[in-house]
Amino acid sequence: MAAPHITLILCTLNRAVSLAETLASLSRMRNSARHASNVLLVDNGSTDKTSAVLHDFAAREPGVRLLREPRRGLSHARNLGLAHADSPFIAFVDDDVDFEAGWLDAVVESFRAQPEMDVLGGRTDPRFPGPRPDWFYDRLITWYGCSRLGEHSRWMRPLEFPYGVNMAFRREVLLASGGFAIDLGRRGTNLLSNDETELCRRLKAKSHRFWYCAEARLHHRIAPERLSPAWVLERHYWQGISDVIMERRLKLAGAQSSRERWGSLLKALWLAHTGGSLSPRRLWWHARRQSLPDRAHCAYLRGRLVQALKEAVRWP
Repeated sequence: MAAPHITLILCTLNRAVSLAETLASLSRMRNSARHASNVLLVDNGSTDKTSAVLHDFAAREPGVRLLREPRRGLSHARNLGLAHADSPFIAFVDDDVDFEAGWLDAVVESFRAQPEMDVLGGRTDPRFPGPRPDWFYDRLITWYGCSRLGEHSRWMRPLEFPYGVNMAFRREVLLASGGFAIDLGRRGTNLLSNDETELCRRLKAKSHRFWYCAEARLHHRIAPERLSPAWVLERHYWQGISDVIMERRLKLAGAQSSRERWGSLLKALWLAHTGGSLSPRRLWWHARRQSLPDRAHCAYLRGRLVQALKEAVRWP
């Protein structure tokens, strides 16, 4: 029998409770799908009950294989899954999602209908654990991996990329790219990012085409511990770090010298923190009026500055 057209790769680390809900949703979705699929479950060195949850699921679900990647890092786990996948299409999802019934069919049929398409990004909507907090502003949705690309499927624009929570690739394209950069992506509990963005930028530079599939819909469950301004600030800080690493890898930082980059970042931080004045009264007033978006921008700049200084020491 020929292999299924799609392999779904799900990487996880110490998320036993959330993972069980995702696997139950995955099972229901596969049972209603018109297309067959393989599933690779990659345990990235879990120490809780995740391993038992994975083994229980594989024992009762056909076409499921367990893999273990002891090297911590989401990119290591994704690359291991890629090395073992043998289907023409490869999809990646997170371990805290709920699937819509037609997700798998929408992915497979989009690749078949669009032979010039190499990468697919699905629609991901947030699922809050309760009422949305008063401080939560609309732009934050994307920081939780949720797409804002609309209700209709279309070609992605130059600076639009899939989110790692819901993305798929043609296997030969992904293999030719060399996979995910291991110095980017989550490692344990840190919030390092950009592994899929760096990969997709490389693919776009080679003229591969990207499709947004609104019918490939997931719901991303937002954990209560992430619904706080403190988490938002930490997430922006790590995004600053991630962007500097990605820019260095892709040589996107331009021709600025290290001193010029530091100067630009220090000036931006000074303006963001002080409003452009060193008057004590002005500083106090500016600090009091800063909104969460302002503070998040400062956190992002601090992350950029910290990583730029580290890289200047490491690579003078």
